[in-house]
Amino acid sequence: MRIRRAVAGVVVVAGLVIGCSSRGSDTPQTAGTPSGAPTTPSPTPTPVDPTEVAKAQIMADYKVFIDTQSKGFVSNHPTFPYEEVMTGKALASTKSVMAASELAGTKYAASLRFLRGEVFSLNLKATPSTAMVYGCIFDGLTATSKKGKVTPAAGEVSTHDQVTMVDGRWKASDTDTLKKTEPGCA
Repeated sequence: MRIRRAVAGVVVVAGLVIGCSSRGSDTPQTAGTPSGAPTTPSPTPTPVDPTEVAKAQIMADYKVFIDTQSKGFVSNHPTFPYEEVMTGKALASTKSVMAASELAGTKYAASLRFLRGEVFSLNLKATPSTAMVYGCIFDGLTATSKKGKVTPAAGEVSTHDQVTMVDGRWKASDTDTLKKTEPGCA
């Protein structure tokens, strides 16, 4: 009987404590903010333009493409992992050139270097998304034949390269190298 009264008393006291704590003001108080003090509204976040975000990512991936393509050429190996940065016609063409070069005994030296570029067109609604990049590349690659004949580097060249979104990356899908007087370098 004593235990029941003690439990009943604890339950009544707990109920009173809980009831009193919920009867405070309707406005919750936070530490360091006095009641009625003005609060500073948080700034409204600036909306992010998906087109600008895509263009920045395209140019970042495009620079990686040029660097990887350069490393692939000077590796003088047709099994270089070009598929990391290329797809479609660009990948097939590059692998074909490298296989033919290996058969002919041609060796590449030096490098390609990205100078500048811009996203000329962009279609984020296409499936997959596509874009056209006009670039200016310094082509410092030399090709040396099996007989020792050296084909000199081209210097600055304009590029018109289509890129396609594949697995979260923009990959070159079709490439076209032009004279430096074309848009890209011009």
